[in-house]
Amino acid sequence: MYGDLVIASGGSLIMRDEAWIHNMPPADAGEPSLTAALSQPQPTITLCTATERVQPGTMPTLREALNAARRVKNPHLVIDLSAISALGSTEFFTLLEARHHHHLDDRGHLAVVIAPESHGIPEIYLVALKVSFDVHHILTNALQACTNTNQ
Repeated sequence: MYGDLVIASGGSLIMRDEAWIHNMPPADAGEPSLTAALSQPQPTITLCTATERVQPGTMPTLREALNAARRVKNPHLVIDLSAISALGSTEFFTLLEARHHHHLDDRGHLAVVIAPESHGIPEIYLVALKVSFDVHHILTNALQACTNTNQ
């Protein structure tokens, strides 16, 4: 078990109670920054929550959070994108990369949560997310889908 992990745009790496914080400067000081946080809502589920605008300058933040989630080795991963304001091709590729590297054996599950009306995500990426992932609009439904996989 580990504590919550928070990766935020802004500057350094800090260890704290088995959790760590990785900050990155935003691509442009006027742009919103990305925060990605890892938590473990249930013993076999890792939750990666991204907030704000996902943009090329903040991609290492999301990629590092997803890599850290993989190192935890929980069979289930939920990626919550419901609070992001934009998603493009680079970010979508990072999600596909996470899907490829996540251990989806017969007991693992990977779900993505997006807002029902995700205006910041182009339609083509919404369609691709739905084809590539188990997509939910409510976090509790995604967590329940992982729990049902265990049964």
